[in-house]
Amino acid sequence: EVMTAMKSGKNALNKLHDEMSIDDVLQLMDEVQEGNEVENEINEIIGQGAADALTSEEESQVEAELAALEKELSGEPVHETETIDLPNVPSSKLPEIEKVPAKVVQKVQTPE
Repeated sequence: EVMTAMKSGKNALNKLHDEMSIDDVLQLMDEVQEGNEVENEINEIIGQGAADALTSEEESQVEAELAALEKELSGEPVHETETIDLPNVPSSKLPEIEKVPAKVVQKVQTPE
């Protein structure tokens, strides 16, 4: 079994060598290195911009402004409405009030 596995490995390597030459490998390595250099340059540029970055408070203000603009574009009201705590409506029947004749009410209301 060991010999069979070694023979299979050798055949696989020979197949790879037929598909790729040393020049192909060198060219691939150069392309990878160029890609790494570009990535490092981008990271360096981003790092320089980080010095001018917003504070967390400024960032939250910008995010709030962005959310307001998105609401405005979507047609939603921009300003949040205040909620007012109102008392609960009574579930029981209100007490009956004694009806007073209208003449009595007029006499009480009219100053003499």
